[in-house]
Amino acid sequence: MEKFQKLIEAKQFDKVIELLSHPQDEIAYKYLILAHFGKGDFNRVIEIVDLALTKDNKNYYWLIRYKIEALIEMQQLENASNVVEQELKMPYIPKDYVEYFTTLGSQLKNQIKLKNKKDQLSSLDDASFIELLLKETDEMNLLVLVDQFSYRNVRAMIDGLKRFYDLERIPSYIKMSLTEVLKEQALDFEFKIRSNNQVLSLNPMKIQPLFEQDNFKQAIKTVDDNPLKLPVSQKEIIYELIITYLANLFPKFLITEDIGTLVAASMILSNEMLAVTNKAEPILHYTGAKWIKVEPLIKQLKLLI
Repeated sequence: MEKFQKLIEAKQFDKVIELLSHPQDEIAYKYLILAHFGKGDFNRVIEIVDLALTKDNKNYYWLIRYKIEALIEMQQLENASNVVEQELKMPYIPKDYVEYFTTLGSQLKNQIKLKNKKDQLSSLDDASFIELLLKETDEMNLLVLVDQFSYRNVRAMIDGLKRFYDLERIPSYIKMSLTEVLKEQALDFEFKIRSNNQVLSLNPMKIQPLFEQDNFKQAIKTVDDNPLKLPVSQKEIIYELIITYLANLFPKFLITEDIGTLVAASMILSNEMLAVTNKAEPILHYTGAKWIKVEPLIKQLKLLI
């Protein structure tokens, strides 16, 4: 079956399907499922899985997993959740799959709730939607509401948007998310935004998304190029600290002179979070940052996370 593995890796899915048009054993079924999954033919994946389950108990959980994944790809979240729930009710589940089913079940329930919430929001008229937006206090719900502007006529809701930007209690990162959505909608309008006890001017069309900003890219490159051989897991923490700080800074941006300070503060704080004993001096030397600026920034980062 090595040739089928090579064909799958080469994405020659049609060739695999042609050669395995009449599967005779569990290995053939597995490669046929992989081929159809690779093609995105998820209905056929489910059909083959159901057929294979009548002949193959040895690979039961592998097959069930692909059935669930195919249902998810087709956005049949309720059906996928039902399959997961059925498996969790079984008297015995292999240890490797207990965590998979438990975690996936929780994720699916959250996705279903989110989907239902989006469906409910889509039925609201603009006035009701803006009223809900201005009253909402939960940050996760606010992000869901902000995302809904992608499907609405934002030009008809300028007054509501102005009121939203003026709310001091709304975190800067949520206002940043809204601005990026409005930019995608090509909304050319000058707002006043209240952020970090300041009132500033903001036009979505003149705002560059965070991940496209040169200084953000340079900060990430500085992390990646560091000579300290940090593990990937620690780098991920540093990235998150940088993003969190810059999102809170919005609508202001990272200036070139502060790149080294932010990277140094994020690296040193990540050491503290992971109880790593690396000293600050090599980090300060590499980034060119000064401790007098890094120390207060670390304290600020701790308040944000």
